[in-house]
Amino acid sequence: MVAGDIPDVFVQNSVSLNKAAKHGLICPVPKGIIVKYAPTYAAMVQKYAPYGWTAAMMDSDQYGVPLVKSFPFPKVGIWRKDWLDAVGMDRTPDTIEDYTIALDRFRTEKPDAKSFIVAFGDDLDASQKQMVLDNAQPTWGMGGDIGIWGSGMFTDIFGAYGVQPFNWAFDNGELQWGGIQDGARNALEQLNTWYNADYIHPDFVTDIYYMEGLQKLYSSIVGYIAFWSDYKHTHIDNDIAKTAAQLQRDRDIELLMNIGKTESEARELVIEKSDRYINLWTPARVPIGPEGHRGIRGDHDLLMGFRSILSFGRQIADEPEKIIRWLIMMETILNDEELMVSCGLGIEGVHWRWQQPGEIRENIMDKDDASGLGQVQMTFVTDPESVVVAMEPYGTSFERSRQGLAWFLETGPALRYSGTLVYVPVPDSTRNKYISKTQDAWEKKYTPKEWADKCIFGDAELLVPGNIVIQAKGLIAYQQMAYAEFITGERGLNDWDHFVYEFQSRGGIELKEKMIEYYDQIIKTEKQVDSLLHLSSVMNNG
Repeated sequence: MVAGDIPDVFVQNSVSLNKAAKHGLICPVPKGIIVKYAPTYAAMVQKYAPYGWTAAMMDSDQYGVPLVKSFPFPKVGIWRKDWLDAVGMDRTPDTIEDYTIALDRFRTEKPDAKSFIVAFGDDLDASQKQMVLDNAQPTWGMGGDIGIWGSGMFTDIFGAYGVQPFNWAFDNGELQWGGIQDGARNALEQLNTWYNADYIHPDFVTDIYYMEGLQKLYSSIVGYIAFWSDYKHTHIDNDIAKTAAQLQRDRDIELLMNIGKTESEARELVIEKSDRYINLWTPARVPIGPEGHRGIRGDHDLLMGFRSILSFGRQIADEPEKIIRWLIMMETILNDEELMVSCGLGIEGVHWRWQQPGEIRENIMDKDDASGLGQVQMTFVTDPESVVVAMEPYGTSFERSRQGLAWFLETGPALRYSGTLVYVPVPDSTRNKYISKTQDAWEKKYTPKEWADKCIFGDAELLVPGNIVIQAKGLIAYQQMAYAEFITGERGLNDWDHFVYEFQSRGGIELKEKMIEYYDQIIKTEKQVDSLLHLSSVMNNG
């Protein structure tokens, strides 16, 4: 669009939509038209993300179609499982008290060295074991990230105290900002206690959780990081798990050589102890707090980033039939399971097939062109059953993308690895027919949807009116800075009331008033769409 060419159809978020509408780059899409030609889809927006309508509006006009996410599972943390075993934790930590015990042992009991001795102890003499312990590198309990507030900001710990500091929520019928509630202060007190005990790596103030944060986990510097686990990331066939295993092998070989083994002896031992590297991680359980709360910040139920709203270029205003055609395609795919499966998985018998009873391993070999093997759920070859499996050569993300296929059932231009044109969410009833039962059980155990603490507006920045965004960002940045100071002790929690006063004085009171007005608009819009859906149903059944 910078060059002046406006696509007929493209995706964006609420902030950019406001700008595009203001400058006349996109055309309105009346809610009545959306409901008339895509009633099933409109009903899904109402059910999962009614705030999406208002996020796609400007000056009471609808300027886009909110795109509902298919699988809104929360992401939980991840533990070094071998460390837990080495320090005598016989179960995954489940409470704040359990977390405190595990983090303390990770910091004080040389978990990486002990894990090494557990694995190779039968082949080491007493002096070699002692050498490993004496030369153990320092370890910390957990890493963190103060900068990316939506994910890396200890949201699981705040959830244990019944609050999400960067969410709007109702408390006793009143709209409240989580960051200035008593629960947030209590969580900060717990984090400050852990920081003073040296459980939290001090780099949390500068690390980015998916970069330096993960590097510390991979490098055996920390034993826990929040907001990372999903089924794909923890699966033993995933490239991430394989990379972590190879890094651990390399460290083990180096350490074996440092304590007197030859290189050939070290490599043989690593091969012999191959079970050690199958999966070094275990998904975390979001901790239960002192009053029984458990939760982690949940994403909004629209597509992430700049992909949450479908918009139409201004030139389409003269060709409304194109908008109607697009909506009809969305509705058709959503109501035709066979078509949806063909768009996502491909053609049965050509691109995929059903796994056969008793079949344990799919015969997809590592080849030079097998880029992405293990990144696609369909190619996880060690599941007891994958339900559907890719047929060669369609088991890699590269080849599937070339064919216009998705990693699973996903469709649409808003998805990086999908070549299909129209996006629709996958209904749970359809997903449950094709998803691996192993994955389904994993998600129910480790990432139940009820653990996700969600902002009632979906997101405090991305899905609010354009005239509020700058103010919200400024307050969030101020809060992040203050939280870092509270956690490190640079600012004492006896100054909490003054922080709340400063937050409110900097615009918190005004922002809350605006968000109350915005919430009223969301409710009003939701009722309008309900009326349109009712009218559509009456006309279609009449």
